[in-house]
Amino acid sequence: MENVSNMRSTWFFHSKLRSWLTITGIVIGVAAVIAIVSNRGRNAATLNSQLNALGGDIVTISPGFERGRGNFS
Repeated sequence: MENVSNMRSTWFFHSKLRSWLTITGIVIGVAAVIAIVSNRGRNAATLNSQLNALGGDIVTISPGFERGRGNFS
């Protein structure tokens, strides 16, 4: 009888532990996604301001260079 009681308490402990680990994993995952998304917006704003400071509205096109092709005879 003591064996059955011991098995029940062990099962109950493992079940609770598994539940807490699952909840902790979900919370960490959601926090990571929120951090990445908010950091991405901040980085985009910084990049845009730096490009605007460089004069990002000017495009120079020069002839004579073809990307992806070699000079094969």
